[in-house]
Amino acid sequence: MLTTAKLPPPASKVAGQRRKQKVYRHLEDAATAATRAHGKAATTIANYEGHLRRMRAFLLTYKQDEASQEASRKSKAGEAESGPEHEIDASADDDPADASAPTTMDPDFPWALDGPPKACTPLAIALYMYHRCGAQEEKEEKIAGIATADQIHAAVAWLYDELDGDRYRSKWYYDSASQSYMGNPARSARVSSMLRVIKNMKGDANRNHSRPISREDMDSFHTFRTQRLEELKGKDDLPSKRERAELVQFGALSSTAWLIWLRQVLHLSLLRARDLDLSPPKQVNLKNEELRYSVLNVHERKNWTRKHDQELTGHVYHIYNRPDQPSINADALMRDWIALYESEILHRDLQPDDFLFPAITASLKASSHAIYDDAVRALIYEMAQKANVKHAGEYKTHGFRRGGAQYRFMYAPLNERWTLARIRWWGGWAAGEKGDTLVKYLIDELFTYDDDHRNALMPNDHGGTSDLKGRVELSNMSSLTQNDGHELLKAVEALSRKVDDLTSEAARSAPPDHIPLLHTASRSHHQALRYEPYPTPSPHSSLHHQESSTAGVQSSFRVALPQRLQGHVHNPPAPGRNGRLSVPSISRSPQLAHQAWKMVVDDWDGVDSKRCPVPLRDWRPEWYIGTSDAQSYHDRKMIALEFIETFRRDEALFRAAYPESQKGYSALLKAIRRKQQSEGRVKTRTRRG
Repeated sequence: MLTTAKLPPPASKVAGQRRKQKVYRHLEDAATAATRAHGKAATTIANYEGHLRRMRAFLLTYKQDEASQEASRKSKAGEAESGPEHEIDASADDDPADASAPTTMDPDFPWALDGPPKACTPLAIALYMYHRCGAQEEKEEKIAGIATADQIHAAVAWLYDELDGDRYRSKWYYDSASQSYMGNPARSARVSSMLRVIKNMKGDANRNHSRPISREDMDSFHTFRTQRLEELKGKDDLPSKRERAELVQFGALSSTAWLIWLRQVLHLSLLRARDLDLSPPKQVNLKNEELRYSVLNVHERKNWTRKHDQELTGHVYHIYNRPDQPSINADALMRDWIALYESEILHRDLQPDDFLFPAITASLKASSHAIYDDAVRALIYEMAQKANVKHAGEYKTHGFRRGGAQYRFMYAPLNERWTLARIRWWGGWAAGEKGDTLVKYLIDELFTYDDDHRNALMPNDHGGTSDLKGRVELSNMSSLTQNDGHELLKAVEALSRKVDDLTSEAARSAPPDHIPLLHTASRSHHQALRYEPYPTPSPHSSLHHQESSTAGVQSSFRVALPQRLQGHVHNPPAPGRNGRLSVPSISRSPQLAHQAWKMVVDDWDGVDSKRCPVPLRDWRPEWYIGTSDAQSYHDRKMIALEFIETFRRDEALFRAAYPESQKGYSALLKAIRRKQQSEGRVKTRTRRG
């Protein structure tokens, strides 16, 4: 008889559920913790918690006020009962109705931010925002600005977004079914209205933002600094040395902060010598010229500190030497500071752990700590005042970042401006930062600092009213006006007359057997000069001169007259057939066969602009290589250069060497090719077998 082995009882359903529930709870807790830890930066969360802590403390004061008012009412009521009838109380309130009126404050008001949102929570948020940013009667407390109101609003919204899952993330509303309020009280109509009221009360012009430090401000700082350093040169007393050290330190600190757009100068002042490399690997430009630069590694920068190993090079900057930009030449100014730092303050070489920007004591010693942010603010204010920069009191350390970013976005010369992609990387903005947020940061404050636009409709030198930056560069690239064209034409004609005079004088001084006779049509090409409103290539005119020798042989020479301007205006070639230039055709008429080679030479020189708008000698290879004109161009070039270079434009010798020139174009081409092949000047093509 078979016996069945005893199997262990299956796991109970309850135990399985308990095990799964335990794993699920741990997973949910871990996901919630990760969302809270990485949803926002630690500094942002700390800022929000600070606002919430101060708001709770403010609300609790009304609990004490209510208690003291209730005690006062009871005390006055007792005195009224025990006092003589009809006696006047001198200490009574001016308005007895106010003193005896019951409070209308919700009993939960002092605890409006504790636990789930209450009916009075939107009112508590709105009143606190008004107290911090809108109230004017409390003179002893500084009234905050719009930025603080936005931060308070964001802090409360974050508090309830993170409370109890997604329960309070929607718009604030009253649920009649449960007879309770639902959603996020920060998104209620009362809070939104108060935020709008505060912004209207403050006005955008009163924002408490740091004023951008412009490139012009940096130039003013540099001008004052260099002048003052020149005055201090040669002075060896301690105050002069300390002032000189502060000036040089500020030059390096400010130029670097402005160039790499630090949010706080504190991030730069905390850097140590090991973070700066003044002897990096060699870099060369396209001309193989070595470029001097330094490498700066910025630590603890917002939006990069949380990326860890994903972008290890995101905070490394190559700062190149720019002598043409002395006020923001951070490489040179940093080297000047390091040299002074080592020679006059440390009296030794920098060590890796030395601060790059230490606080300087009155005895010209380097403190054990970096320069404080408040000290930098004081230096900025002092420099702005001494440099006669307007609005000196509105500058803060954040102004370097704002000014540098705005300069690269719209104020720099056209060839120095950057795209938003480069601006985002250079400034350390988060990869997920919306484009409109970044643009708002760059241009949102511009209208605040533009003092006056009453003259906006006044036409400028070019008849426009635009205030767009870079208009100077654009105007330099504009086309010639009609008056400019006429003036240019006069200048070219004057130059042509000078060439005529020089040619005539050269002819008079030539040997007797080379006395030239002016051709009657020598000036026909100058008379054909005209101005066209759109730039087109002008031909090279030639002065034809015929001369007779004692042998009675006619010869001629030409003087090329360049009539095209190069450099300021780019003249694209005038299109010919099929939208491009084409090699002019040669007449096959027997009556003109003996003139065919002269037409080739004239096309090479560009004598007839209607026939050949651009002289063949000026054609670029890309205009004919790979086209149907490639072979024709090569043949014309062979004939023209044979006459010009081999025979020095001696027509008689050329005709004597090539009698085929009288038979036509093809016969002459074959004769020249045979002669050049026999002399080894061109290669003979091997026939295919």
